Amino acid sequence: LWNANIFDVGVGKSPITEDGVMAPLLEWEAQYHRQYQHELEEYNIEAKQKWKSKEEGFTPRKMPTAEHILIKKGTPEACIKAYYNNQEGLIVFHDELKAFFKGFNQYKKSGGDDRDVWLSIASGAGLSIVRADETQNLFTPRSAISLVGNIQYNVLQDLIKADEDSGDGLWSRFLFYN
Repeated sequence: LWNANIFDVGVGKSPITEDGVMAPLLEWEAQYHRQYQHELEEYNIEAKQKWKSKEEGFTPRKMPTAEHILIKKGTPEACIKAYYNNQEGLIVFHDELKAFFKGFNQYKKSGGDDRDVWLSIASGAGLSIVRADETQNLFTPRSAISLVGNIQYNVLQDLIKADEDSGDGLWSRFLFYN
């Protein structure tokens, strides 16, 4: 589900969204984060103790991975990695959807494919990240990443108007709520 909440300027959309609708998800995300931090501390203590003891044949246990249910900002690759670690589903929340759309390809000087990646995500397509240096090799056969955010009506109109020749159906993927 891709959802765009349309608000007038000055109505307090951030508190309405974050303190209301998103509050339970933000708490779950905080619990995931606390659990990850606890596991990471234990991992680091164990690795440090074993390293100091110079124990023969020591192989550290697998480093903990962070699970997420909600991401407030992230590159497409970071979102794919977060989804890979928690394939129950992921919500990507942007308080200002304008910044999300204007930020496409901001990390790549020569352009990029952020828009295409997000269109694939919207269709529930499989996702993968493969690095030549093999630092990452992630694959999921399907995706369940929802995009939720807020936008002002006039900003939405301007974005759609500026994008009318794209023909890729980006805007038809949203459920708009005013």
